Amino acid sequence: MVRKTRQGLKYILSGTIALILGNAALKRRLMAGISKFPRLEALLRRVLAAVRGTPGQDGISNLSPHARRIHAELSAAIWRHNNKEHG
Repeated sequence: MVRKTRQGLKYILSGTIALILGNAALKRRLMAGISKFPRLEALLRRVLAAVRGTPGQDGISNLSPHARRIHAELSAAIWRHNNKEHG
């Protein structure tokens, strides 16, 4: 029961966070209000990290295999492009 409740909360929070992060004006307003309460801000940052998942050292460890492959292809293309200009 607790696991389902926690999963439900994570689902709701992740949707709410996506909505807020997708709306710059709303994000600005909320951050201005929350910044007046440092303990609340710290709590929300911890919740955000838990909902999003703690990123790995390289920042891509939480990606799906398909997304990792796309990331690798893009990184290689960027590297080739940068070396073509400087080499």
